[in-house]
Amino acid sequence: MIKFFRKIRHQLLSKNKGSNYLLYAIGEIVLVVIGILIALQVNNWNINRNNNKQEVILLNDLKHEYLRKSDELNKKIYLRNILINSSTRILQMIQEGKFNVPRDTLEKLISNIFINPTFDASNSVTEELINSGKLYIIQNRNLRRYITEWNSQFGKLEEVEDNYVSYLSDIYYPGIIKKYPYSSLGRYLFDNNNNKEILSKIINNPIIGSYRMQRSKKYVDLEALLNDFEFESFMAITYNSSILGNLQSKDLKEFIENVINLIDNELQE
Repeated sequence: MIKFFRKIRHQLLSKNKGSNYLLYAIGEIVLVVIGILIALQVNNWNINRNNNKQEVILLNDLKHEYLRKSDELNKKIYLRNILINSSTRILQMIQEGKFNVPRDTLEKLISNIFINPTFDASNSVTEELINSGKLYIIQNRNLRRYITEWNSQFGKLEEVEDNYVSYLSDIYYPGIIKKYPYSSLGRYLFDNNNNKEILSKIINNPIIGSYRMQRSKKYVDLEALLNDFEFESFMAITYNSSILGNLQSKDLKEFIENVINLIDNELQE
């Protein structure tokens, strides 16, 4: 094709047809420009096609990640409800002066306070999108905004959880074992459905054997315990922290649901 145009140009120059050559030159320039524009258009089309493929992959990965986050959050809400229920029942015993409580009942309620419901779902896809600069591939601006806001939204719950973890490790654990033998409380930790699988692995372990923690033979004055102001404060702090954690979880759950709905809308288009 290039040789063909060169031949025409040579013929026009040799015949001294300047005006025809000028038209030819303009036409040649126009053809070159058109060729460049077509090449750019094809290149842009290929880029958009690749970006669309990548977007679908990223959207599916994001959906799976946020579904896992939703599932993890529901589990933590469930565990905090156990904390709320257990601390409420103990506080009611204290306020109503019901000190003649079966020891098994009280021990199980106290042992529930050892539950530590911290949110730890994966955030790898979201972090990769932000850190790698690939966020632009997602075309929905609203969805991009939600993704970039995840850390700040989660940070509100994380702050509540960090405070409660510090309370458990620094105050509750050291305080409660001075008031009640841990062996009497620890034996309940694997009795709920969430921990039965862990318990089966422990008791079937040849190194550990089939031993299960037994209740301490030490005498505990339950009435004195329920009258203890520090013990009452333990329950009140647990109640308030768990309520606050679930309130923050409710907001985060709504945030996650909005992200999933936006992703579904994009995938359906």
